[in-house]
Amino acid sequence: MIIKDINYDDKKNKFIITTDTNKTFSLEYDDYEKFNIHKDMEIDEKLNEHLLYTSNFSEALEVSLNFLSYKLRSEKELITKLKSKKYSEEIIDSVISKLKDLDLIDDYYYAKTFINDRLNLTNYSKKRIMNDLYLKGIDKKIYADYLDEVLDFDVEFENAKKIVDKKINQWQLKYEGFALKNKIVSFLIQKGFSYDVAKRVSELY
Repeated sequence: MIIKDINYDDKKNKFIITTDTNKTFSLEYDDYEKFNIHKDMEIDEKLNEHLLYTSNFSEALEVSLNFLSYKLRSEKELITKLKSKKYSEEIIDSVISKLKDLDLIDDYYYAKTFINDRLNLTNYSKKRIMNDLYLKGIDKKIYADYLDEVLDFDVEFENAKKIVDKKINQWQLKYEGFALKNKIVSFLIQKGFSYDVAKRVSELY
């Protein structure tokens, strides 16, 4: 395999190498200089493997940065994205490591931001938030202390009451007494609230 053309991409700050087999590689300046890359150069097996790796890494990193540019992502979300693009485990591990070094992937920060958003925008129960974070691939150990700090019994109680207040007029047309309280308790438990919170709220009506 012979290098037939070399161009420089100003936007990506990389050299683009084209071979006589129409394969293309993207290359950082350091590697370009290290391997003394030039036209009509023959690419041996060792260099070919290196070029494949660096090209795939650069491409995967670019995909990741674009994916992260829209909103915060968990590590699991990014890994799923890269797997969908058929990158190898080695490339994915290297990209994740690089992004962690750049503080662009941080599951604790992600979880903290996620929790704060849910507290400010919804009346979710602690269990519902934990379940959503589980689906994002966030280990409970990462955020448990923070969640306990910001979402204690009193906050959950207020959230549960707000949810019931939106439904209570409709329910009171159908239920009363024990039946009404049972409806409130079962509804809140389905929403992920604890029995203690649900029972305390039901006692208000």
